[in-house]
Amino acid sequence: DTWESFKSSFSNLANDVAWHVVEKSADKTTIQKAIVWSEASLKISKNVHYYLDTLAQLYYKNGEKAKAIATEEKALELGKKLNVLDHKQKANELLSHLYEKKGNTALAFQHYKKYSVQKDSLINEENTKKLADAQWNYAFQKQQVENQNAIKKATTQKWLIVLIAFIIIISLFSYYLWKSKK
Repeated sequence: DTWESFKSSFSNLANDVAWHVVEKSADKTTIQKAIVWSEASLKISKNVHYYLDTLAQLYYKNGEKAKAIATEEKALELGKKLNVLDHKQKANELLSHLYEKKGNTALAFQHYKKYSVQKDSLINEENTKKLADAQWNYAFQKQQVENQNAIKKATTQKWLIVLIAFIIIISLFSYYLWKSKK
């Protein structure tokens, strides 16, 4: 168990370092080193779609378009099997760019259309979550106000009963005093 945990941690770390290079570096030597780290993460944890995506991005930055396309296609297939919408969106976006750079406008456009649909789906999903959160917050706040109003009403009723009881006691006491004077 600890060995598997170590391997998983190491492959995650190797992929994280490689992804940092994707986002921050244009230096060829650094990119080539990151490719080695990315490939190492995939040797340890095979067929992890986001590790494959990292490697594809690195191949792309290194000018290896054919390898980038093959790797991203594999990442996309794994993402489809897992139904990871945001990964499918990013993979289709990268493939659209890669096929465009390669001159294959038909495939570039096909992946761009898929990217657009998936991007819209993600936006709709996020908006649906925001709407559900807003509805839940409204219902929660409404319930809190109703609870506070119920507490105020109960408190008012208790004070009214005490006041009525006090008036009755004073009235009875006054009646008793009046009767005793006669």
